[in-house]
Amino acid sequence: MLVAIRLTTAKQKEIRRSINAWIGQHLLVKEEADIGTLQGLLVFIAWEESHSSEEKRAFLACYYFLSVNSSQFSRCNTLKSDYVATCVESLEQSGEFATDMLLTKQVKFRQVVDRIAETMPVIHESGRNNDFTSALYDELESIRAQLERICDNVAYEHPKFVLLWTVQSIALLRLYLPVTYLRPTAEEGVSQRHLQCMLYGLQAARTFFTTVASLGAIGLLYCPFPVLADWTYAIGASSRLLLVSTDGWDLDHARRTLDLPFFLDDLIAKMTAASQLRNEKVAENTALFPSSFAQDTPEDEEEEESYKKYANKIRVIKAWYEERISAPVEDPPQPHHAGVSEPLEQTRVLNQFFMGLLGYDSWNMEF
Repeated sequence: MLVAIRLTTAKQKEIRRSINAWIGQHLLVKEEADIGTLQGLLVFIAWEESHSSEEKRAFLACYYFLSVNSSQFSRCNTLKSDYVATCVESLEQSGEFATDMLLTKQVKFRQVVDRIAETMPVIHESGRNNDFTSALYDELESIRAQLERICDNVAYEHPKFVLLWTVQSIALLRLYLPVTYLRPTAEEGVSQRHLQCMLYGLQAARTFFTTVASLGAIGLLYCPFPVLADWTYAIGASSRLLLVSTDGWDLDHARRTLDLPFFLDDLIAKMTAASQLRNEKVAENTALFPSSFAQDTPEDEEEEESYKKYANKIRVIKAWYEERISAPVEDPPQPHHAGVSEPLEQTRVLNQFFMGLLGYDSWNMEF
């Protein structure tokens, strides 16, 4: 019965001490020996050997970061297993730390992202069906509902609500972006559902950029690397939604809905400010603790700071995008592989950062 009951971590520790005391008294002191005691001892040992909460947190953290990396490079998450759900459920039941809520919900979002990668067809693989069907639409609706349920019990006043809202938005964008590469079948209503999914993706992108626009330079400076990865993905995905030619897709309306140059300018300003702030903090710490900081060499001084590099790359993206929307309208490509033409010559040197939207492999979203 003890093994099957869901207990808090504190209660588990209390019961563990009681059982250890009983074992010491009856088996070691009194030297009692019977089959029932032996069976109970074996069950207790198996229960004792189960992973601790600390180990489960460490495992979920590894799963989360590997999932982020796998998404960037279109790889399979090797830690994906039923044990992930077991760890999530265990931490939700224990409620030992308030931060467990953030960890478990972030992991749940990554589980859905992994499901998206399995559900949507891989466009560049030959022989794959690239049709948008009613059945696929129903599957996307199911995934969307799963995403929305993750934050059902999080109040707007919660200090981490904005973070979770941002993560949900980028997950929705990942869900609907692949639709832009699919062609609707002739089934009744499928074309409208196809356009509706593209609109959902556009709305998710706008929500994401609007939410992160509230992040100041200091917040950007100390944000974890998945946030920068999400920003990069959002830029690429949004550019496609605002440039793709598909029957019935109103590009003028899409560009009014999401003013991408405005958000790129905001991001450039924040990255420039973050770069300056970082340099100021390094100078302050160097003055306070001169023995702990090595002096920059001439090579170090010539190397551009990372946030300044990102700001310059985003300037090139913005210039490329603005040239694309001001270019003469071309004949629309086939809906099942709708896309945009080659980027400016200057952007080719940055193709590792630019991902797949700029005329390269349509699923190569890494940077």
